[in-house]
Amino acid sequence: MAKDNRPLRLSDIARPELGEGEANPFAERHDPEPASEQQFAAGETYRTGDFETTVGHRGGFLLVLGLVGVVVAITPLVLAFFFPDDRVLLLLVQPFLGLLFGGPAWLMGRSDLKAMQVGAMDNRGRGRTRAAMIFGAIATASVFLMLLGVVTWIFASILGVNV
Repeated sequence: MAKDNRPLRLSDIARPELGEGEANPFAERHDPEPASEQQFAAGETYRTGDFETTVGHRGGFLLVLGLVGVVVAITPLVLAFFFPDDRVLLLLVQPFLGLLFGGPAWLMGRSDLKAMQVGAMDNRGRGRTRAAMIFGAIATASVFLMLLGVVTWIFASILGVNV
């Protein structure tokens, strides 16, 4: 508070006097902007050269993860039709296996593609990463199709339809 019991104003604050040839270290700089800054200010959302590509791609690992996710998600669905006695066991195992492998492949592939787009990750594995993301999405979608089938089977058994 000021001496006369009012809030402080900027004019109340004492400013240090600068000596001859001293520059104010807190003043704004008026240097011309580099060309890259002008381009960024014109609406470019990212600059490719901003990141040093230090992270290698995980395309091979993600592709294996996505393929395993598809195989283990679809195999119980196929086996359930050929082995009707074990149908319930196979259909109970399927969601866990499909989400265990397919979900991470989908999510990690998606984040890796974003990192490749901005240049934070090695771009050479883009095709394998995209394929892994698609396989992971297929594995995850098969889980939801199976859940839809189970709900349909429950409603059919309530209505007395023999499935």
